[in-house]
Amino acid sequence: MPLRPIQHLRHLSQRLVFLGGTALGIISLSSCSVPYSLPITTYNPQAEYDLQTASEIYTDAFDHITEYYIEEIDVSQLALAAMDNLTTIDPELEIIDNGNSLTITYSGEPISRHGYPSTLDSIAWAWLTASVISEAQSLSSEFQKSSGEKINQAVFDGVAGELDKFSRYSPPDKAKINRDNRNGFGGLGIRYVKDPKGAHIIAVMEKTPAEAVGLMAGDIITRVDGKNISQLSEKKITRLMKGPENSKVRISVLRKNKASDTIEMEITRKKIIVQTVYYSSKDGIAYFKITSFNNHTPQSMLDKVRKAQKENGDNLKGYIIDLRDNGGGVKNAAVVTADLLALLRFVE
Repeated sequence: MPLRPIQHLRHLSQRLVFLGGTALGIISLSSCSVPYSLPITTYNPQAEYDLQTASEIYTDAFDHITEYYIEEIDVSQLALAAMDNLTTIDPELEIIDNGNSLTITYSGEPISRHGYPSTLDSIAWAWLTASVISEAQSLSSEFQKSSGEKINQAVFDGVAGELDKFSRYSPPDKAKINRDNRNGFGGLGIRYVKDPKGAHIIAVMEKTPAEAVGLMAGDIITRVDGKNISQLSEKKITRLMKGPENSKVRISVLRKNKASDTIEMEITRKKIIVQTVYYSSKDGIAYFKITSFNNHTPQSMLDKVRKAQKENGDNLKGYIIDLRDNGGGVKNAAVVTADLLALLRFVE
């Protein structure tokens, strides 16, 4: 690559949210806690790239990464990594590091040269990054037809790549899903897969509106508020079923071994915390599967432990804690859960 290599860091400290103008994203850093929050604005993934807005986004991102990263890292490293990754949009663009300046070339031809600001000046480095992108737009048809979000994806993929393998950039729509999974959302309390007829329920979460009205695994939701969902994507179906807490939604349900007539149900949405702890017991051994850590995981784990103790009584021989394929999550929740295990003498 034209930029001189920069040593990758091995440790990460926080989960960072950054926002500016019309874009909202999240860079996930290991040893994460509740994300650092910034004001939320309207997000349009197809919005054109705007120099001022982009500069504000990059300034926020650079500031928070350098503040929360567990080891010292210069803003210049992040910005150079971001600009170097712009070649993923158009390989004809090349950013050459000259030591105290960079040269932009396109199709092998030098175009311009830019001096470097102070290594700690996040505003100046953010403006330089946004300016290089703006210049690339004047040269490249690939950049001209790229949305602002696609360009930001390249920028922050480059930034995350400068950290370590556990860092990643989540675009705004994915970041919202992640926040919902951590903090909860207004919904029904089901897990489903797309089916030619609609939404095929594969699990009903405990103590949710879906469980209260009698929805079952194997049911197929065919309509939501009268709208046929058979041709909709999972994302659009989910959007229809989610809504403000205490709002009502009508669904039409097909149930196996029932008459061809659909079952009509009206459900009041409640706050849904994604279930992360699953429990089963066999021969006196309590088995717990923890799929991730959200704000409800410690309480859910405690509830499941009490259930295991009540069901097995003196026959309880031991516990198995399964963390395979656990994707991580909220650091504080993981710590509290670990403390719970230690207090209950799960861990010697």
